[in-house]
Amino acid sequence: MVHAELLHHFMVDPETVYPGIFTARDIVIQQALREPYLMHQLLAWSARHLSIVHPQNAHFYHNQAIQLQTHALSLFNSIDVNYFDASIERRVHAFIFSGFLGIHSLCDTLHHRDEDFLAFHARYVAYLRLHRGVFHMTDGHWEEIRQTAIKPLIENGERWYLTPGQGPECDDIRARIKLAGFDPETLDGLLKAIDLIQSVFDGRPPSSRVHTLLSWGTMAPLAFIEMVIARRPEALVILAYYFLAIHACRNIWVVGDSGQYIFTSIVNHLGPEWSAWLEKPCQLMRESLEKDALSKVRSHRKPGHMIPSRPSRPPTCKETRPDRSYLTYQLSPGMIMPRDFTIARPEASDAARIAEIHLAAMDSNPLLHAQFPSLASLVAARDFLAKYTAAQLSNSVSGVLVARDPETNKIVGFAKWDSPSHPEDIKLESGDLHSCEGCQREFLDEYVALAEEAKKRSFGDKPCYSE
Repeated sequence: MVHAELLHHFMVDPETVYPGIFTARDIVIQQALREPYLMHQLLAWSARHLSIVHPQNAHFYHNQAIQLQTHALSLFNSIDVNYFDASIERRVHAFIFSGFLGIHSLCDTLHHRDEDFLAFHARYVAYLRLHRGVFHMTDGHWEEIRQTAIKPLIENGERWYLTPGQGPECDDIRARIKLAGFDPETLDGLLKAIDLIQSVFDGRPPSSRVHTLLSWGTMAPLAFIEMVIARRPEALVILAYYFLAIHACRNIWVVGDSGQYIFTSIVNHLGPEWSAWLEKPCQLMRESLEKDALSKVRSHRKPGHMIPSRPSRPPTCKETRPDRSYLTYQLSPGMIMPRDFTIARPEASDAARIAEIHLAAMDSNPLLHAQFPSLASLVAARDFLAKYTAAQLSNSVSGVLVARDPETNKIVGFAKWDSPSHPEDIKLESGDLHSCEGCQREFLDEYVALAEEAKKRSFGDKPCYSE
């Protein structure tokens, strides 16, 4: 019955899809009826919407969204790539799936509140890789897909992509990027990313604003995305403009109030060295907050009560984050510029830190939270992983290496593997991890079965290294 409720909600509530998709809703549903992984993703998306618009039932619907998306991903990942070569319709299914999976992942990323920019950055990069990875299954087949039933949807997106931004909001960053000395290819990528952000500010037509906002992760050129992943300051300033644009669209349930929060985090991270580059977006954010504050005052003022046209003391850029210490501009040494790491064999005492990183790296993956849905179950999984890692460190056929920060000696990453001569060819997930408190075994079992199928397709019965 829950699935019927979710399908009905997706079919009748216009907010479950963004403008531009709404007119193609019937086409999307028809395609989903032919492909189970796509249908599960649509139901997951419907549940995610209900988890936000009905906060009293948020926990129930969010769990439904996680479980349905996990199953959708399991089904999709179990498909051999040759399956999509059989017909262009199957690539259409993958194209629609990539769109809804991407904006679902973006929604989860934006609604999570990370304590610092680096934690957010890791989560956002995971989203970019997921969205762009699935989307690029259409590479080499674009013209064929354009001739299918979703042609109107694709043409709308292409028209928005090719329309240059015309407003003034991004003039300052555009001028600075042009003078920054980038090579032509990189410069073109940065300017295209800026143009797409400007089109969100322009909002012409209104439907293009939402489409560009939610598709920006796949529409932005690779040269720019690579700079975001590397945390290049110029790219992060552009990213701040993007979240300023998200703030301008805060009435959309997918993004909510995330724009201001993440914008502030980026400004904090970049610090005073980049204050000149950030002056304009901070001004725009300040003006937006002033406008909101005045609207609230006017809506609650008593008859005959006069209010000033603007606050007597304009807030500064340091006042754009509610209920927190604002934009302290404190940079940690080496936070922006990359540093060399020391690769070494870990000590037995490092097992707990390795387990902590293991879970942190998987945090943005909905499969982890389907397998271990409660805090207690995640703690139990972490403790198990620490013991499992400690055992691996004493096993001659298991490999473990860690990357240490040479300044702090803190472990920041690791790699694990088992050699083909490992005496117990048993996946970690199918072992004693099942006994962890709160573990949802059905999701572990399904993952193990699909992973084993993928291994057999790739290697057959040949011995191989395993992670």
